Amino acid sequence: VLRFNVSRSTVLRSVKDHTLEIELASSTADNETHCSLCTQAGCKFILREGKQPPTPICSLCRDRVVSVCDFYAFIRDVQKGLFSELS
Repeated sequence: VLRFNVSRSTVLRSVKDHTLEIELASSTADNETHCSLCTQAGCKFILREGKQPPTPICSLCRDRVVSVCDFYAFIRDVQKGLFSELS
């Protein structure tokens, strides 16, 4: 059974609440660290969710999380009426 350090639902809630931070891991980070979301080795990024301890994530998961953040930002802008007509 795989056990994740962070749940996917926690990440999504953090995206919605604007409490998610992603940063580049230090250059001294261990390349054998496994991603908290998909268990791939070689994490280059750190995911911080509010007051939770930081967890390592791989480049693929980082890209996916950033895409979801961009989507939620776009939806918020549409709800605010910043796009009167999409072209």
